[in-house]
Amino acid sequence: MARCAARTYCLHCFRTLDPNDPDEPLRTFVRCTACGATYHAVCWQVATRCYHCNQTTTEAHVVTVRSPLSLPTHSREPIAINERLLKARQRRRALLTAFVPLSAVISFIFISALTAETRRIHDEWRIAQGTLERATRNALATDQVYRLQTQGITDTVQAIRQQQTAVAQATAQHHSALTVVAVTLAAQQTASAVAQRPTATQTLTATRTPTVTRTPMPTATPVPPQVASRLCSGSPPPRLAIGDRGYVVAEYGASNLNRYPRRSGNNNIVVDIIPPNGTFTVIDGPVCGDGYTWWRVRRTSNGFIGWLAEGQGDVYWLAKR
Repeated sequence: MARCAARTYCLHCFRTLDPNDPDEPLRTFVRCTACGATYHAVCWQVATRCYHCNQTTTEAHVVTVRSPLSLPTHSREPIAINERLLKARQRRRALLTAFVPLSAVISFIFISALTAETRRIHDEWRIAQGTLERATRNALATDQVYRLQTQGITDTVQAIRQQQTAVAQATAQHHSALTVVAVTLAAQQTASAVAQRPTATQTLTATRTPTVTRTPMPTATPVPPQVASRLCSGSPPPRLAIGDRGYVVAEYGASNLNRYPRRSGNNNIVVDIIPPNGTFTVIDGPVCGDGYTWWRVRRTSNGFIGWLAEGQGDVYWLAKR
């Protein structure tokens, strides 16, 4: 197969570089400075880089005579192959050109959806945060009200306790005064009875018939009643016994049912509070503790077991039913 001299063609459009080309823009040529590939100047503006070596620098190229075609003498197949490659490259470029705006649209839609979702999540988070803050404020307000109510109840109970203590002290003083008066009256009666007791005298007369003088019988001296002994110095003598059913005297208010036979504030636990006229059954005692006489009882209404103080001074807080 005979060959002609190699032709010079544009690597972009595959057309022969002809200085006498009918299209005037196709009469200017450039060449890649790295590999020497040739292009039309207008084709290089489209390609922007060399298809062989991927370089971007070119230099002007001068073609004075049109190169002969390098084709076999019996066929023009290379021309047809180059045309197919050109069409394929043009199709790829068209696809790329169409894909760029499509990808931009898809990106815009995705970013818009992501922004809307982020805004929705942010709004929901702010609503949830506001709800949580309101709930926290309400809880703090409720806790403060509860603390104030508890403090008020505590102050009221302390005031009632102070009133009960004052009443018990006044009653104890009154009973002490009555006891002193009773003892004084009994002593006076005893002294007057001893002073009035007559003495027996024997009288002798000179008469024959003796006279009988009646001697009055001495009167019985009143004996003061026996007072039961106190188990503790600060409480009255015990009046209850094991097995008795008793109740809380209403005049002095409710009584604390303690776990141990001592006062509530002395490392003790209040098991229950028996209201006025509340009933119980004595199961053990008495025991002296902190100056009080204590009875171990079982409350009738709920079966709670603990220790009750019987009284203070001469005042009884508990009574036998």
